[in-house]
Amino acid sequence: MSFVLIGICSNQVRAQATSTTTNTEMPFTATLTDCNGQTVVISGTMHMVTSFTTTASGGTHAQIHTNYQDVSGTSGTNTYRAVSSNHHTFNSNGAQSEFTTIEDVRLISIGPLDNLTIRVTMHTTVNANGQATASFTNFEVVCNG
Repeated sequence: MSFVLIGICSNQVRAQATSTTTNTEMPFTATLTDCNGQTVVISGTMHMVTSFTTTASGGTHAQIHTNYQDVSGTSGTNTYRAVSSNHHTFNSNGAQSEFTTIEDVRLISIGPLDNLTIRVTMHTTVNANGQATASFTNFEVVCNG
């Protein structure tokens, strides 16, 4: 996260709102177990656009949009294609904050096995100094019959 400080020469110093947007593509790989007990390895690219705004009063607002590009995987002879597009919002009135998001990634079966859903739970806690003190990501496979 980047912050830009702008100074204004006057008798009174006022805080300024700042905004920044990042556009990131990250390699994505996960190893899961499907509903038949077989290992599924999926990989591809996670695309994330994040917009941060810090208000003049010190509040923080973030909009995060993620989608998976060319993410697929195999389980034995079965192939899965991942489909997901998610939007997350985060708001804080100061440096200390918590952010939890749950997103579902659908794995569409290109073969005889059932479709799957990967439920991704992400959590981050930030202390009053702006440092992340806890962060985790969990994956859960949901069978869609």
